[in-house]
Amino acid sequence: MAKKHECDNCGRAWSEGELKEPRDLVQRLDPGGTFPSGECPKCGALCYPMALWDETVKVGLADLRRQLRHVDDCCTASSIASHRGSKADRQKAKRASADMDGLSNLLSNVLEGLQTGKRVVLTT
Repeated sequence: MAKKHECDNCGRAWSEGELKEPRDLVQRLDPGGTFPSGECPKCGALCYPMALWDETVKVGLADLRRQLRHVDDCCTASSIASHRGSKADRQKAKRASADMDGLSNLLSNVLEGLQTGKRVVLTT
């Protein structure tokens, strides 16, 4: 399978043979930045290898998984404590459990994006 390159502007994916030669690189690059693989034939923005993006996301996913385990442990401890606590404690545990479900869904969506090769954009 040919390596794909993603446009930094329009998000389209291109094979290496489809890319144009990048123009005016000195004016378009930041010191220490990633060197582009070419220019988007559609919009003219710089394109970068998609594998670099995938590696970045995978590192982020490992951190996200660790955080999810921590949140899950906290939810479990909170849930156990809430059975003996006040109504406010039980409501707090219920909210924490809902937050955990939301984080779990987020992780599933990110993993699905990686498996299918779709771009994953996380927003706040």
